[in-house]
Amino acid sequence: MAVPSPRLTEAVERLIGDHPVVVALGGGADSAALLSSAVAAAGAAKVRAVFVAHDLEGSATLEVAADAVADRCGVDLDVRRAPVEDGANLEARARDARYAAIAVAVEPDEIVLTGHTLDDQAETVIMRLAQGAGATGLAGIPSSRDRILRPFLSFSRSELRAEADALGLPYVDDPANSDDRFTRSRTRGTVMPVLESSFGDGTKANLARSSDLLRRD
Repeated sequence: MAVPSPRLTEAVERLIGDHPVVVALGGGADSAALLSSAVAAAGAAKVRAVFVAHDLEGSATLEVAADAVADRCGVDLDVRRAPVEDGANLEARARDARYAAIAVAVEPDEIVLTGHTLDDQAETVIMRLAQGAGATGLAGIPSSRDRILRPFLSFSRSELRAEADALGLPYVDDPANSDDRFTRSRTRGTVMPVLESSFGDGTKANLARSSDLLRRD
């Protein structure tokens, strides 16, 4: 059986200490790789996963994948229902509902891990720049906030997908990631490729570094 990447496992170990861990498991490659790394770092007995079902397109498929990933990693999956109606501001409403559902699911001594990546950070910087954000907004996604930790902000989405593939984790792709109704999807599919074509393969890492520098300032 394949062994999780030491680099990913160490990134999780640095943040979690001795805390029991809840992984926000969405059914995709990023959170699947995160769950595997968390189990390698803390042991399956100290890890569980939470999946938040919004009852949107693809939700049922993502739930099946999350259940399969959790089973493969030997951890329990807690499914929380947080239906969100399609319509305006769907991305923001789903995100808020997701975090609210996870907050209710977490025990007082547990910490939460999410699978946000370097790509997510770069996309966030571009979106907030286009919206006229100041330094606080351009500082991007924090590596920690309250009990929520994000150990993979320095790893690319392609690295995590390669990890999930190497481990044979049964993830699926969220259809929302290619839905052009959503600002992040358009940024990911249209804006970032143009920037990388113009400025090179290091563009995402450079944007993420800028956000880190602004956060430190």
